[in-house]
Amino acid sequence: PEAARDRLRRFVADHPRSPRAGAAHLALGKMLQGQDAAAARAHLEAALADEDARVREAAARALAAPP
Repeated sequence: PEAARDRLRRFVADHPRSPRAGAAHLALGKMLQGQDAAAARAHLEAALADEDARVREAAARALAAPP
């Protein structure tokens, strides 16, 4: 899991305008929940701006879920 987190972090840093950036933020945010609440929230909030409604809805559900 740590390697996946590192790759996702690099991806969103290197490709912030990628069509897949929102999905990467979503995945990273979910991975970080329960470990780093502030970072998880930041990534999930970034996913809320994605063009794909499914990514936005999943991010909204993750943000609304209890910690």
